[in-house]
Amino acid sequence: MSVYNGLPFLGGAIASILGQTFADFEFIIVDDGSNDGSWESVQTAAAADPRILAVRHDVNQGYAASQNRAISLAAGSLIALQDQDDVSLPVRLMQQVRLLEARPWVGCVGVWPRFIDEHGEPIESPTFRLLDRDDDIRAWLPWGPCVCGPSVLVRRSCLDEVGPYNPNLKSAEDYDLLLRLAESTRIENIPQHLYLYRQHPASVSSRQRYQQRLSRAVSLEGSLVRGRGIVAPRVLREATAHSYLRAALVAFLEGESTGVPLCVDRAHEVAPWISRKGNLVEETVGRYLLRDEDHEANARIERFFEQFLPRTAHLRRAQSRLAARAHIRWAFEGESHKGIVPASVPNPLILAHLMAAVRADPHWLLNRGVWKIGLRRFLDDPLPSRRNPPPRDELRPG
Repeated sequence: MSVYNGLPFLGGAIASILGQTFADFEFIIVDDGSNDGSWESVQTAAAADPRILAVRHDVNQGYAASQNRAISLAAGSLIALQDQDDVSLPVRLMQQVRLLEARPWVGCVGVWPRFIDEHGEPIESPTFRLLDRDDDIRAWLPWGPCVCGPSVLVRRSCLDEVGPYNPNLKSAEDYDLLLRLAESTRIENIPQHLYLYRQHPASVSSRQRYQQRLSRAVSLEGSLVRGRGIVAPRVLREATAHSYLRAALVAFLEGESTGVPLCVDRAHEVAPWISRKGNLVEETVGRYLLRDEDHEANARIERFFEQFLPRTAHLRRAQSRLAARAHIRWAFEGESHKGIVPASVPNPLILAHLMAAVRADPHWLLNRGVWKIGLRRFLDDPLPSRRNPPPRDELRPG
């Protein structure tokens, strides 16, 4: 366990390891120059339990350096990981050890996480795939999280083969290590929620979203360069481009102006065909720019496509489809009198959004809900657009 200013969750994380039903372990904790009392907390725990080996860096060196030092000090043939603000349920290590003993061909085993907030309350994580078989994990790992990095138990021999954590990949060191492990051994998950993964405003995933996304993309490109065959090369190229586009969109939303063109360019260099297909760009952009409660969706979509993407026919169609989805959402929300559109939204504005959606993507004419809302509004207030057309700017919420 690497620790840096881990209070107030550190005590619970340490206690969850000391309370494991599998008790034959050494617990190496490296304090990475904490100044919030974490080191004193670690020392207190070490004085009470001889299984703890407490080590301190006088100057903060980063997560990768701390983890690498802990692994170098470990004497065991199996290495378990644990983050400073998470909780391992009591049978986690027992279940993992049993699996590795029963399946010598497996080199790394994780468990399914349950995501919690700073208060320990469950929260949803729609991006994490609950997979357990190696084939499924190998296929999905380039596209998104399916192994909880700090929950794994790894054979020491596998770590020696793939090498240490990479300190240059800030906020994505775990992901890079998992990619390298997947290239050389089998990875499985125990299909039980045995690890409580905490997400809170001070966590890395909250504070360093752009850096994490960029590092994940760089990690995938490294896998592509190594050519060890997690998935087919073309699939890996598309996954890498997808990852760079996600980093570009996070940079766009967070105002990291220099990061957007950098990541978009890398995406096209890795997989030049994405601008000729359009579907991968559409799916990725839609996920980030068509969010609930986003009052500037249309304007952001237009700005991102116009400023940062090449003007190919496929991408123009993708932009139109995304704009149509934004208009449809506003029309449907306005009709239901819920969500981001006030109950007082007039008929003209709802009908204008419906018509704008159909102009942008005529496929919406096949949607029964569009006809239902359009007819109802038209009958309530016939020909509103001719009598009192809404200002053009109102078609761009926000």
